[in-house]
Amino acid sequence: MHTVIAAEALFFVLAFAKGAGIMLGYDILRAFRRGFPHGGRLVAAEDFFTGCSPGFCVFDVP
Repeated sequence: MHTVIAAEALFFVLAFAKGAGIMLGYDILRAFRRGFPHGGRLVAAEDFFTGCSPGFCVFDVP
């Protein structure tokens, strides 16, 4: 039973770390957007990659 609880605890820690990393990446993007205003195409590209990156992270797509 101890190994099952340890595995669940590890899963929780990894999920928390991934979520924190995604939040950090989004905060960096927000700071970049406020510091350096730019055009619509670059914003659209940033939005696309900001939408895809968490999916790759969460679902572990290589």
